[in-house]
Amino acid sequence: MLYLKRNSFVAFFIYLIILCPAFFGYFTLNKGQMIYLAVIFFCTLIFFLFDVSNLLRSFSRNHTYFILGFLLLCCEYFASSVLNIRRNSYSFGDFIEVLRPVVYLFTYLTSLVIIIPTLRKKGICFVFNIFEKAVFFFSLIEFLKFFKPSFPFFALYSPFPFGSINFVRMSGTTGFAYSWAWIICVCLFWNIFLNRKITLKFVYYSFLILLTGSRTGFLTLLITYFFVFLFFKKTRGILVLALIMLSSLLVVLYFLEVEVVRTSIDYIIRLIMTVLGKASDGSFSTRRNQNQLAMQYFDENMFFGIASNKAQNITIENFYFHHLRNWGLLGISIYVITLFGFLIFSRRKYRKISLVILISAFVISFSSPVFDQIRNFNIMYLLFAVLLEDKTDFFSQTDSESPKKKNIIFLQYLFKMKTQNTEALSCFQS
Repeated sequence: MLYLKRNSFVAFFIYLIILCPAFFGYFTLNKGQMIYLAVIFFCTLIFFLFDVSNLLRSFSRNHTYFILGFLLLCCEYFASSVLNIRRNSYSFGDFIEVLRPVVYLFTYLTSLVIIIPTLRKKGICFVFNIFEKAVFFFSLIEFLKFFKPSFPFFALYSPFPFGSINFVRMSGTTGFAYSWAWIICVCLFWNIFLNRKITLKFVYYSFLILLTGSRTGFLTLLITYFFVFLFFKKTRGILVLALIMLSSLLVVLYFLEVEVVRTSIDYIIRLIMTVLGKASDGSFSTRRNQNQLAMQYFDENMFFGIASNKAQNITIENFYFHHLRNWGLLGISIYVITLFGFLIFSRRKYRKISLVILISAFVISFSSPVFDQIRNFNIMYLLFAVLLEDKTDFFSQTDSESPKKKNIIFLQYLFKMKTQNTEALSCFQS
């Protein structure tokens, strides 16, 4: 009974992170984020405190590395704020910014506490299937957003008015197209990694990323294709076929003047022409101006940055320039080194997907800070916890196999364990 309840709570926890509304269309963006974080915090805190013994029983150097990394990052944020105390007029929001690494750490530890016991019994496929079902479900119903009567529901997730270009772009539950593109990209590659084959889901997820209209999302998709081609040699022929199907589908929908497809493709083409100097793009120009402004502040204090100062009301969407401006070279260096621990400490069989998750997040972060964007960072540190803690050999490898093949692999697994035990006993006796 307790086992069933735990499985249900794991599902509840993942659905809560992905599907919980932030009321963006009814409040300001900041208030919506605070509502979302408060719901996540109070819904998981009680269970975390009640079952923290699971974390203590399985504590390892992996956890120590991340705990020290996040705490060191918090200390750097605090030091930067103190050094700039005469320069800045701090508000309550600025103190919240200093505590961001503590929030990341709580999300990571909560994921460990809630998921570890289920992960050891059911394997990584069980956790991923819950994650994918939540994303797949919302990606299907999101097509209803083009009908105005559905706006009151989708306003829970989108801060943009009905019919605007940012509302039309697929943005899922994150409210922003580039953030949702990263989540879909994770689903796409993880699905291939576990199934070892390309299915219609591959075409569907690729189609969704293009419908976001996110240029960094499109670039991330191309990088994912490259890694699929590189890592899975047996799927190369099917990959080409899937790309032909996807391209044909997009061409047909484009000439049928399906709004979301035409808008997304035009958006990508306009950026390419802007880079070539043959067109102008508002989004590109805005981010370029933001980055130039960030570098001006960065020059004032290259090592520690100028700290968070919301009174200036300056938005820097690029993750790298945002951190260089606020926390300097020291802050971004600690952050990046901490994140690379995810790749260093992940198990060998998960190195490929760990690499793709990190690279895709780094690419998307040119448009949006995936590592600390609302909802994205929860999913990021949930993935950290799952890929670092999965120690199963049998269940994690056979969840996607046929029953007959599962039995064969299981017998091979038992024989392998028996052989190892026999060898160990012989060595001991000798």
